[in-house]
Amino acid sequence: MLFTNGFCSAPSCAPSRATVLTSRNFWELEQGALIQAYLPSKFQTFTELLIQSGYQTGSTGKTLSPYASPMNVDYVSTTEVLGPAYSSVRIADPPDEVSSIDYANNFDVFLSARDPEKPFFFWAGTLEPHGPYGAQNYLRLESEFGVALNDVQVLPWQSDTTANRKARGNFLYEICLTDQHLGRMLTSLETAGELDNTLVIVVGDNGTANRGKASHYDFGVHEPLAVMWHSRAPAGRTVTDFVNFADFGPTILDAAGISVPGSMTGRSFLSVLESDQSGRIDPERNFIMTGLEWHGEFDPVSNSSRSIRDDQYSYSVLYDNVAANGDPLSNEELTVPASENLYDLVNDPYQLNNLANNASYATEKQRLADLMRQYGLQTGDPRFTGEMDIFRVTRQYVQDRKRLGYTGAALSLAYPLYLLPGPAQVTLDPLVDAFVQGGTYADTNKGSVVVLSCKTDPVNEGFTRRPYLRFDLSSVKARILSATLRLKVASTNGSGDMITAHVVAENGWDEMAITWNNAPAPGDALASALQPANAGEWLDLDVTGQVMIELTGDSLFSVVLVSSGTVLMGYHSREAPKEDRPQLVIQTISGEAARAGAWSIDLD
Repeated sequence: MLFTNGFCSAPSCAPSRATVLTSRNFWELEQGALIQAYLPSKFQTFTELLIQSGYQTGSTGKTLSPYASPMNVDYVSTTEVLGPAYSSVRIADPPDEVSSIDYANNFDVFLSARDPEKPFFFWAGTLEPHGPYGAQNYLRLESEFGVALNDVQVLPWQSDTTANRKARGNFLYEICLTDQHLGRMLTSLETAGELDNTLVIVVGDNGTANRGKASHYDFGVHEPLAVMWHSRAPAGRTVTDFVNFADFGPTILDAAGISVPGSMTGRSFLSVLESDQSGRIDPERNFIMTGLEWHGEFDPVSNSSRSIRDDQYSYSVLYDNVAANGDPLSNEELTVPASENLYDLVNDPYQLNNLANNASYATEKQRLADLMRQYGLQTGDPRFTGEMDIFRVTRQYVQDRKRLGYTGAALSLAYPLYLLPGPAQVTLDPLVDAFVQGGTYADTNKGSVVVLSCKTDPVNEGFTRRPYLRFDLSSVKARILSATLRLKVASTNGSGDMITAHVVAENGWDEMAITWNNAPAPGDALASALQPANAGEWLDLDVTGQVMIELTGDSLFSVVLVSSGTVLMGYHSREAPKEDRPQLVIQTISGEAARAGAWSIDLD
């Protein structure tokens, strides 16, 4: 049976799938509402209840990702809630930009390994279709599936060009591959004698690019949805009831005879499946509300939105998360829409004509705005309750993860640091410092000097000097806004050179043993600044990004200073009076700033 009104909760990968597993609207999932954050383990999944009731479970392909694995928090583990992952069977030579996972054969492995006397649940999450797409796969679309480029239809709002047809053809090729895997899995069920008694739900994840994914348009959330259950659901019907992804879990539990927890927002549509009717079967399934909090943008750009629609009209609102100048917004301000959209879907199905400011439609706009607010309050949506703190903090967390490249330390960036207000400023003295000198002094330790010398001589290495400093960050327990390395000039014989701070990966160097010959090599450049011209002035270097990374590791930050030229600079060391010593000045989230919403940071 075909459902023409199937909708994901958010046009974004991880929140969409989290809605399926938890049977809650995405905005109810706290950190789980944002892709690249995490799904708190406090949210029970319907699959856990299946496992507790004796079901054998497994998965292949994409499940909850992309989420993070932050330190010191409890988050949902895919293996725990979906069972073993079956992805070992691979395609030897997959088409360009297509995963090598053989989904259908991995499902066969699961079927062979299970106890045939026990019920099962299997999650087949194909990575296709998903960009980037193979540039020539439109040719495969014709050779393998008989769909020529002339048969490919571009999106209604696109120009009908050869380039757009090719791009769409590359996309459609991956849909055909997914259908092929689905057909093989259905055949496997039939061979195993399980097809008639298996509830099969086939659904899209979220919309594709171009007014779809991460947008407030229907194209981002209106998904293909087909359901088959030969033994209990009469086939050949088309149903117009609105179905939310949050409804899948309760429906499956209901079908399995397992009680649906009251904490789950979704509603079972088992009665719709078992009906022999078509069209609108449950009159209460007459609208859907969806939305988004974040999908990769950096403030002040915002994709945050809420949308609600019925059979004829779609109403959506967009939200800002900071002011245009980057200043923070209060929780109350975060609940106020920045813009509105209203579309007549009967006469404008592709949502090209915004009627929000058309007085003739004011009644319909207000009706849907009231319904949106009512449902938002009923389900605890922070955009309506005003309890925006978690979304605010998590939005900064995922932006920082993106700035750090989603790799290395960013994978386990400590989320608790974003929740713990601390003193507005922490100033750290060096744990150790020293400078090294080449040439005649290459084996001489200078670890107890009052002045750290810095100079580069491209002709005579013996005159080149580099200060090394190490700081202990373990006392920093709050989320940082900035980190500045400061050194006070003790002496100088000129000006005009640049001083560059380089990260030192090795933290084990000994202040009283380091020499030119055994000093760790300078790593990536962190920041540069023109050396001050006069004694008593301060050299300031922004090292925020690296300090953030070190906070997720061993909390030790080592740095070496390299001069661009031959001017001899002397900076006070940690042996100097306290007011002259090097400093690492860290600005953190204060309690006052936390309440005001000051979560801005720039690591670019």
